[in-house]
Amino acid sequence: MKEIYKMYKLEEEKHPIYFDYFLFAANTNQRCYRTISKLSENKYIITNKIVFDYLKLRPEEQKDKSNTEITENYNKYNQYASTIHKCDEDKKYIDFILNSEINSKSIVGLDITGFTIPDIFTILQILKENKNVKTLYVFYTEPKHYLFKDTVFDTYEYLRGERRYESIPGYTSIKSDPELLVCFLGFDNNVSNVLFDKVIPVETITINGFPSYLPKLKDISLLNNYSLLTKIDRDSQLYTRANNPFSSYNTLCEIRKKYPNDLINICVLGTKPMALGACMFALNHKKNLKVTYLYPQKYASDTTDDSTNSWCYIINFE
Repeated sequence: MKEIYKMYKLEEEKHPIYFDYFLFAANTNQRCYRTISKLSENKYIITNKIVFDYLKLRPEEQKDKSNTEITENYNKYNQYASTIHKCDEDKKYIDFILNSEINSKSIVGLDITGFTIPDIFTILQILKENKNVKTLYVFYTEPKHYLFKDTVFDTYEYLRGERRYESIPGYTSIKSDPELLVCFLGFDNNVSNVLFDKVIPVETITINGFPSYLPKLKDISLLNNYSLLTKIDRDSQLYTRANNPFSSYNTLCEIRKKYPNDLINICVLGTKPMALGACMFALNHKKNLKVTYLYPQKYASDTTDDSTNSWCYIINFE
């Protein structure tokens, strides 16, 4: 199989020292600014530093001290951006990228740390299929800690409010056969079970991540997805590397070999590198495949603390 990416730590400097475009999202979690900060400190030449300021990710306006600090953290994107794109309507970023001058000769960096998972899928599809980008440098910074209320593991909540189950635009299959659900597990308590009840699949496969930075997080994920896991066979519970997109990509390739004609429904509730691997698989294997998500009313602010490794994944679209 052709290599779809190479993986390096940010400090190893295997990526270019010049970018025509660097895309990142404003976010309350400060690890989301680590890559652009490091590149700026090391005097990398970036012609266009574009930040996407999403309404759905802005912290709620409150007067308490903790929220003031969160807002200040969010607004630090002003230190790095040369272009600020306000996304008060959720789909405005699509038109912005489509109308940009990014082309097949552009050297593009994309930090997925601050983006939501559905937006990662959409941006990669546009860069590959509409802008004809040949090689993409994708960055991601791992969190050091996830924040749980009162240190109780089943209190983690990133997708808040009523969740709307839909296909991600551009990843919808015309096939309507019964579905094989492939769910990449996350930490949100019982969210995977909500997904299962909405899909009603003929069969379900779960994929849990082994976080390289804190192994116990695998067990926390199992705890918070207990309701779904008790409904499926142990043989249908798979594992992959949480920070390694190629691991997710290969796992999906094995699933497709086992179920060559089934309609596969991929839903990523886990890490963004896992979503990156699933996205690359979906872009390369569109037949009998769709990608879905549980869109929340609100994404929680400040869900992680500090950071560990920052990675660069070099994606080859050719």
